[in-house]
Amino acid sequence: MEARSETRTRSSLPSPPPLLVFCVPSSPSRPDHDMSNRTLLRLGKELKHLHANPDYGVFVAVQEANMTTVKAAILGPEGTPYAYCLFEFLLTFSADYPSIAPICRAQTTNESRTRFNPNIYADGKVCLSILGTWRGERGEGWSSAQGLESVLISVHSLMGSDPYKNEPGYESVTSSRHRDEAGKYVQKIRHESLRIAVIERIERYLGIISWPAFKKDKGWEPFVDLSKRLFLWYYTEYVQIIHKENKTVSVNQAFAKMPFEHPGNTMDGQFNYPGLLRRLEKIRALIDEETTSWQALGRDAVSLQRGVAASLLAQYDQGVQHFAGSPLSVDLSLKEGGNPFVWSVTLFGPPMTQLDGGVFHFTICFSPNFPDTQPRVQFTTPMFHVNITADGIPYYRIQKIDNAIAHVDGVIALLNTEPAVDPRTHLNSEAAGLYWGNSSQKEQYAKKLRRAVTRSVDFF
Repeated sequence: MEARSETRTRSSLPSPPPLLVFCVPSSPSRPDHDMSNRTLLRLGKELKHLHANPDYGVFVAVQEANMTTVKAAILGPEGTPYAYCLFEFLLTFSADYPSIAPICRAQTTNESRTRFNPNIYADGKVCLSILGTWRGERGEGWSSAQGLESVLISVHSLMGSDPYKNEPGYESVTSSRHRDEAGKYVQKIRHESLRIAVIERIERYLGIISWPAFKKDKGWEPFVDLSKRLFLWYYTEYVQIIHKENKTVSVNQAFAKMPFEHPGNTMDGQFNYPGLLRRLEKIRALIDEETTSWQALGRDAVSLQRGVAASLLAQYDQGVQHFAGSPLSVDLSLKEGGNPFVWSVTLFGPPMTQLDGGVFHFTICFSPNFPDTQPRVQFTTPMFHVNITADGIPYYRIQKIDNAIAHVDGVIALLNTEPAVDPRTHLNSEAAGLYWGNSSQKEQYAKKLRRAVTRSVDFF
């Protein structure tokens, strides 16, 4: 049985996010000579609009030489079994777009073995009336007024807290049997989301496990760096999920089969949260080692007089001047004997703020592949902040990702503004719970923050 219309799945879901769009350097590919100007102009307009309204919930990547093939990655919403896991989709636009809907295929399918949702099949089919892959109600189909954003918002809306009810006929079931099945469905989706959409994805990027035979020529993989950044942001969340869920199931306990699952279109397997935790820890160690290796690779880039080394050194010199004239008290220096790939930043807490009297230090490590690979930032000063992990990794946003100074400004701005409401930015669950809690909890948050400010001086 196919899945139901997307317009029936949104009632209990948070409002969909805007999108983050980025272009990647074009590799040899078929140019869009056969596409109409109308199609390309429409796609260009849509991508420009999405780029002007970025967020970190849905990511879109296009190649300049082939704008009609779009890769998208959707971050599972907080409060669902897909939370903080990244799911890829491939969208193909024909010469008749926007008169005809694009083709949308799921790419995160465990090699066509795993159905993550009643609407998202193991073979990649996405069942939505907007795509013409499901017979929706009158007025729910495609129209030329819709576009890329409409499709991705609709796909995002499928990833709700109770995906069991996405199956037609199950929307309003309330029997104890159905409630039990719905709970077991959520359990296995949560396990497989972590295993497939997070762990196995990055294990392949790091070379821990090999790519499947049909994907040996991986071609275009635009979300490698993004996946690693998300992993560092949400690592603590993954660990907490594992500890919590491990108490509810047994190792090697088989997944429950749903009545709407069929051979070739199901989610089979066994629970093994201790194994997932070991794999997570190994990934974290390897990503940390990779970040450390950038220091030596950076020194090599300097000795070889590579352009990225000269660019970072020039930007550093500009940064020193930039902060010399800033009303904020910021000290910028290079570590590793003047290595332009490792920036050391010290911020002195502004007077008359919650940070007054504090001294906060963080390091920015740049990859030799910057800006295609974004830098990694970590506080060495103990921090207590909604948008900073317990081990010091901040969540910050900037538009000019190729500007090294903008990364410093972005982290500093994070400390000088109120935390964002969006739960995807909350990297310290304890801090978020207190900050967004009742008046007593807010006071406790302020006390813990002031304690961290006081400790920062001693640590420095």
